[in-house]
Amino acid sequence: LNQGHAPEPGTDFPQCYLVEQQPNQVAAPHFNLIDQFQVVVGGNAMFGKRPVHGIAIHYANAYTPYGPIAAGPEGIHYITMRNRWDSTSAHFMPKCRDELKPVPRRHVLVDPVTPADTDALAALASPAAQDLHEADADGLAVWRYRIPGGQAADGPDPASGGGQYWLVLSGGLIAGDAVLSPLSCLFLSPDEAPIELAAAAGGVEMLGLQFPVKH
Repeated sequence: LNQGHAPEPGTDFPQCYLVEQQPNQVAAPHFNLIDQFQVVVGGNAMFGKRPVHGIAIHYANAYTPYGPIAAGPEGIHYITMRNRWDSTSAHFMPKCRDELKPVPRRHVLVDPVTPADTDALAALASPAAQDLHEADADGLAVWRYRIPGGQAADGPDPASGGGQYWLVLSGGLIAGDAVLSPLSCLFLSPDEAPIELAAAAGGVEMLGLQFPVKH
């Protein structure tokens, strides 16, 4: 990190971390200064007025208030993914209302998906791709890929958006000499080649999350 120092806020620099919200804890409505995805990977909650569980995907533009996130009795765990650096904490409403900027606001909550089990991956004859959120005009998109063992598929061109995260949902992804297990992730910047999704022997299921172009 730049000789031990964090990048300047807003710098093109991927930032990814796990949030473990405790049982029955409530995160009040808030916004962030950077576009971000959140992928629910454990537990359950009420996200605003909608229940979330399983693998649920949320996206919010910078300066777009959302929430509250009210964790259930098991708590809720989610991975926050950003394509630009932001070292600030959540900006809670209504206290921080004066910090909002007149920019396009958008948030998307994708219906939860259930990761494929071993039998489902073994039954695949060829790679299968699914749009979980069809690409918006500015590139925002979410995909799911299921690939049989020993086969591979190329992901969409990162140049069509503002960067991509790829998250292993089940099985194993071959990455160089390593096999990445579930909840491992990779980031591609817009100037990189499309990812090669190469499945390990048992197959792999991947979640692809593409940011919109910078606005």
